[in-house]
Amino acid sequence: MAEKKTKHSSPLKTIIKSKKIVIIVIVVIGLIILLGPLIKSKLQPTRYISSSELEKILSTSDLNVARITYNGIADIKNEKGKIKYYTYYESTVTASVDMTEIKFEVDNDKKIIIPVLPEIEFNNPIVKEESFDFIPDDVEYDYKAVLKACKTDVKNEVKSNMEIYELAEDNLKKTIEGLLLPVTEAEGYTVKWDNNGGENDESK
Repeated sequence: MAEKKTKHSSPLKTIIKSKKIVIIVIVVIGLIILLGPLIKSKLQPTRYISSSELEKILSTSDLNVARITYNGIADIKNEKGKIKYYTYYESTVTASVDMTEIKFEVDNDKKIIIPVLPEIEFNNPIVKEESFDFIPDDVEYDYKAVLKACKTDVKNEVKSNMEIYELAEDNLKKTIEGLLLPVTEAEGYTVKWDNNGGENDESK
């Protein structure tokens, strides 16, 4: 059928027609290439992440973020608050946080996740009795009073030591970033820390 139609046509007309066909095909293919991603984005709506979705990922009740060895000196006081003697001690204390208290601010337009951290707690210090050393060294001591004083001292000292607190906080941030990694990688989000949480960012 094609031969009959082109038999009486002039070669020039055939060439012109073929050129038109080629041009039209190229233009159509070009438009498909250019508009393909746009059409695809229209057909596949952007997925937005909610803060509640992120909170569910961190649904573990408590997380130990650091274990710290601390050696200190506690003062033992009498009922009137006067120091009776001093005790050197060695201890370990665990830094932990209630993961259910971690909240999130999500900017879906910029694809940024900002975790809002609760205060890190230093709980359950273990004081080594065999490490006790007293000043004066011949003092008669009350074991329960000494143990209580040492535990109170280590919790206060560790919590007020910014270097130790920042170490525990940095471990917590790394843990959160690791738990959120499947979401941030899949959806192209970035975890950023505000000024209270430091400058530890995870960029994708």
